[in-house]
Amino acid sequence: MILASTALSSDVFSTLWLAIAGGGGSAPPRAPMGGRGAPGHSGPPRGPRYRRWRQGLAIAAGVVLVGVVGSGLFVWHQYEQIASDLPSVDTLKTYQPPTVSRIYTSDDRLMAELAAERRIYMPINAIPERVKNAFIAPEDQNFYTHAGLDPLAIIRAELTNLTHRGKRALGASTITQQVARNMLLNSSARTLERKEKEALLALRIEQTLTKNKILEIYLNGIYLGNGAYGVAAAAQTYFNKPLDQLTDAEAAFLGALPKSPANYNPYRHPERAIERRNWVLDRMAEIHAITREAAEAGHQEPIIPHDAVRFGPLANAEWFGSEVRRQLIDRYGPDRAMQGGLEVHTSLDRKLQDAATLSLRQGLMEYDRSHSRWRGAVTKLHDPIVANGWVAPLKEVTAPSGMIDQWRLAVVLNPAQGRVGWLSHGVAQEGRFWLRT
Repeated sequence: MILASTALSSDVFSTLWLAIAGGGGSAPPRAPMGGRGAPGHSGPPRGPRYRRWRQGLAIAAGVVLVGVVGSGLFVWHQYEQIASDLPSVDTLKTYQPPTVSRIYTSDDRLMAELAAERRIYMPINAIPERVKNAFIAPEDQNFYTHAGLDPLAIIRAELTNLTHRGKRALGASTITQQVARNMLLNSSARTLERKEKEALLALRIEQTLTKNKILEIYLNGIYLGNGAYGVAAAAQTYFNKPLDQLTDAEAAFLGALPKSPANYNPYRHPERAIERRNWVLDRMAEIHAITREAAEAGHQEPIIPHDAVRFGPLANAEWFGSEVRRQLIDRYGPDRAMQGGLEVHTSLDRKLQDAATLSLRQGLMEYDRSHSRWRGAVTKLHDPIVANGWVAPLKEVTAPSGMIDQWRLAVVLNPAQGRVGWLSHGVAQEGRFWLRT
């Protein structure tokens, strides 16, 4: 049933109420159209319920947004400033390290070597795997998987440094970062700017060069002490061996040197050298480069360095070689002459040179004897000369500069008899000589 009621008043507008009744009940009344609602009914609040809360959130979001944008602009500005001053990594594509220049005689015998750094360059394919692993294990175990930086190593190093304050800071530089530092930046300064440049260059190097090329540059360029640059020169310097003849322990010793060649010098600090070498052997076992049994066997192996016999100027050719060196520097400049790996073949004939040198010395001695008198003794032995008691003191006497190989230092044992004593290859000899006056 539908009921309708209309009320008219001059004070208010007409209001139509409709009620629908059915089934003995009635539906709740609906709000009047266009009105404010019946008395006793509460309507919705006029303003937002959490206006201050929303305003606070909006302000906080704005501050965060401004901070993020500002930080991004600052980082971008710093990146542009650092990147604009970085050297090009393209130079590493054709990297040629300083190598020894050699001078030969007319019959191709080595006469002299010119070098500012002792280095033997080895392509990566000629470097044995055990030598590669001896450097990768302690320096950069994730070398073949990272993209220039090793985040896990950085986090591990920072945690270690925080828990071990007062000790030397642990580094987390990858092999790629070391190449960037040593070959491009040429700086070891411990500054934030240098580390930022090093990191950016490492990322660029990884995008430009293959892993094998990066490792080749590293193993040939790193300084390993005693004047040796690169693994091949170091193998000869410490063990007088080529790389393919090194044992696991010897390779591990070379891998121990990059951290501090001076502190692990086997001549001055043999205990430190052995301790560091054994640590490298353990790291090699961890990455499965060698077995645990091989590492334990290497621990028992002593470090016995063998000095390599370094080549000096060919006898009687010193002045000739010095003149060749002077002409090379005049023609090519000191850098290329001393570090360019030149192979110089000369006209020097060894037999003629030896004969000319002997003739010159004999003439000088005859001229000296005819124009000068005896200049006196080189030194005096204060110990009493009895039996063979002169042998040990004579060994301690330094020969005068310029003394030729055929001459010997001698001790006057009996002036009246003209008896003297001298050493011939370390063996005591005696005889009689008379001085001409």
